[in-house]
Amino acid sequence: MSEIRANTISAANGTGPVALTKQSAAQHFSLVVASNTINKSLNLASIVDEGTGRIKYNFTNAFDSRWYAYASHNMDGGGHNDGSGANTSDSDTPTASVMYVFTHHNGSANDSEGGVGLTVTGDLA
Repeated sequence: MSEIRANTISAANGTGPVALTKQSAAQHFSLVVASNTINKSLNLASIVDEGTGRIKYNFTNAFDSRWYAYASHNMDGGGHNDGSGANTSDSDTPTASVMYVFTHHNGSANDSEGGVGLTVTGDLA
């Protein structure tokens, strides 16, 4: 069995990151709790509370287009996550640098008492 140990891996030029080949990695993740506080994140500049159940996500680094994949979940805060979820809003078109998420619980809008987790994959610009 082989073992590789390293503190830093960089591209051949010594300064750039190593390119992923035939692989994909999350380019954004976040956990936003009910008070609209960003608990954990990667590639998230800010969020905007746009009303009950609507959050606008501003990415730090834009994607190459608005065609990225995402997965999200809504935590209801009471330990009962069944019947809840999150999806993009019908009235807001995502862009390469902005995404809108609409949270709901059992089909109706809510203020996501527990929080919203979001992961986005795609190529950065």
